[in-house]
Parts: sequence; C-alpha cells; structure tokens
Amino acid sequence: MSKWEGSAALRYCLGLMLPMRDTERNSSMIELTRLNGSRLSLNCDLIKYVDSAPDTLLTLVTGEKLVVLEVRAEVTRKIVEYRAAVIRQAWPDADAALSARVVRSTLDLIAETEKLTD
Repeated sequence: MSKWEGSAALRYCLGLMLPMRDTERNSSMIELTRLNGSRLSLNCDLIKYVDSAPDTLLTLVTGEKLVVLEVRAEVTRKIVEYRAAVIRQAWPDADAALSARVVRSTLDLIAETEKLTD
C-alpha cells in the first residue's frame, strides 16, 4: 500500500471508491455495497442521480455509473446523515438552535390560532 492509498483526504478529493476494511471508519464518505457483496466507500458529493430501475443505480458527476444493493431511500438516508454530521461538526450548537427555532415557530402558530378563535 502506498502512503497515499490510505489517505482519507486524498480519497475524498479524488472521490475514489476504494474498498474499506470493516474496522476502518471514514467519515468523509458513505459506505455502500456492490451487487457482488463487496463494500465500497463513496464521496457522496460526487453523486448526481440515484435511480431505482429496478436496481439502485448511482450516476456520478464524472458520468460513471454504479449499481448498489441498498435501496434508493437508504442511499438518500446515508447522504443526509453524512451532511448532518458535517453541519454538527462545523456548528456543534446546531441541534439546539434548530430545535429552538422549531419550538418558536410552533408557539407562534399556537398564538395565531388562539387569536383567530377569540
């Protein structure tokens, strides 16, 4: 293995889909399964389309196409979880701030409803 082959930063920048060992966790990519059962890690920023016709087909911005075992909803969930983790890491108070905003919106809605019923 070259010194660059294991570099998470290089894999992220190049969007390489290198097989990962089960013990290795790479937070900059999502883990998916090829049809033959082998695991791969994919930079989700490279995904252009996720189709299910009937297998799940990923089209990358490079034009490359990959077929994976996970259903479209599962791929989407993994992408959303990855992006949420990035936001949480960049802004640790995001959960509290977003929760407070939801509570505030709910209270405003209740107040408007009470005004209409009075």
